[in-house]
Amino acid sequence: MNNANGDQVLQASLCTRPDITADAAKNLMPLLPPEGKKRLTWLFQHNKEAAEALVDQAQKDVAKEKLASRKGRIETKILLADFREDKMTLSEAISHLVDGERVSDIVLCIASIADMDEPVVANAFYQVNDEPISILCKSLDVSVDVFTKLMGLRCGKLKLPLSAAGRSVASYKELDISSSQRAMRFVQMRKNLNQG
Repeated sequence: MNNANGDQVLQASLCTRPDITADAAKNLMPLLPPEGKKRLTWLFQHNKEAAEALVDQAQKDVAKEKLASRKGRIETKILLADFREDKMTLSEAISHLVDGERVSDIVLCIASIADMDEPVVANAFYQVNDEPISILCKSLDVSVDVFTKLMGLRCGKLKLPLSAAGRSVASYKELDISSSQRAMRFVQMRKNLNQG
């Protein structure tokens, strides 16, 4: 049930499961966004058949999305294997993922190569301050062209103007790879100390 928090399709699906207890249903209804709750309640009152069909479709969509996500993860792991076997560069792997706008797979790819936790890399990608993602990419020697594409995608996801991507790229060109790698070693050392 905790996984449903923030996933509107899943929340709607769970709320109408026949095996769900009354208490669990009461707990789930508040998780729905107000508009979704209102629509679903109205639909069940006025057209139960249509509501059940809608929920059934939502369940199918969730299943399809999970399958697509799994396939994406598998493909990303293949790209990582190709990188480790020198069949492609990291820039080529990231470029492929950027072309598909696959942010979660980009995060997985960078996190795996940098030996970092995915949430840390995701946070670096999604925060407005571009310095963390810039230093991370520079430390991995991501090419300027691929970094430019990545910043374009990032600006789109964060709803930032493309001029922000231009500033990020200009700053990226000025970054020193050795300093960036030192900064990442320091981050890694802190991570290891915190785990120990």
